[in-house]
Amino acid sequence: MQIEVYVLMVILQPYYKSHDLLIDIKKKLAQGKGKYYVRFAKNFNTKQVAKAVLYLNKEAAKEASDQKKLSDREQAIYNLICENKHLTVEQVMAEFDISRATVFRDYAKIKKITGAVYDKNESVWKLECVIVFL
Repeated sequence: MQIEVYVLMVILQPYYKSHDLLIDIKKKLAQGKGKYYVRFAKNFNTKQVAKAVLYLNKEAAKEASDQKKLSDREQAIYNLICENKHLTVEQVMAEFDISRATVFRDYAKIKKITGAVYDKNESVWKLECVIVFL
């Protein structure tokens, strides 16, 4: 429990300015607090954890929505693929002055989002093109 509380504090440090996220019930009992304070502290801690989970869910949703969008370069590569179905890695490298690894990383994201697939046997991109102008 103590490790989970510490991890929660570290993760949410930008969100909460202080480390007083949760009340240490054992410490408060040692200080002489009564059973009603324990009930309050449990309720308070439950609310704080719920706020933390809600915050983390919002951040995860924000990251997921960012993952579903193509960057400007990826969109430009996708538009080139739509125009020329025989587009090679070398042509993309020359056009955008980027490394081979970057091209493959962009291809992976384009494939993940648009479903475009490169057929190595026929050396042709297979996709349904919808050119998007940003």
